[in-house]
Amino acid sequence: MGLRVWESVWESRFLLALDFTGGIEEVLSQPFRLRFTTAGGAEDHTPDFLVLLDGAAALIDVRPSHLVRDETWRSSPPPSGRRPRPGGAMWW
Repeated sequence: MGLRVWESVWESRFLLALDFTGGIEEVLSQPFRLRFTTAGGAEDHTPDFLVLLDGAAALIDVRPSHLVRDETWRSSPPPSGRRPRPGGAMWW
């Protein structure tokens, strides 16, 4: 896959797992900043990775399970219909 930038051991493990995943077309690290408004006001977030696989795109945030709130990973599923799973890196 070439050189990838990562900021944590969790991200490193995620990228290593991607090396063994078929269909990966591209991986972009911190591809852009999302800006949005919530009931609490304006916020922004930078996803860890944008992964292009088999013609689909997935925005990925990689976190240890103790930092994942239930409502975060149970919210709307990605277009592939595969949900991230808690317990470290998020998988599709």
